[in-house]
Amino acid sequence: MRPKHILFVDDEDDIREVAALSLEAIGGWRVSSASDGGRGVAMALAELDVAGTLTKPFDPMTLPDQIAAILDRAEETP
Repeated sequence: MRPKHILFVDDEDDIREVAALSLEAIGGWRVSSASDGGRGVAMALAELDVAGTLTKPFDPMTLPDQIAAILDRAEETP
């Protein structure tokens, strides 16, 4: 089974890096990132399977749990 793929969009390099490290190391997910909304939307439209969104501020230690909850809800929805 392939790991879930997360798209993380933020204009701050350090925030993208911390989030990616957390999501990969703690969540075990594959992470793509975009530095602005336009790029993020273009990337999301290329996958067309967006399950949900999260906004800042976020806690890197709970970010994987928050995303897991979104993905669990998406899998339960027919």
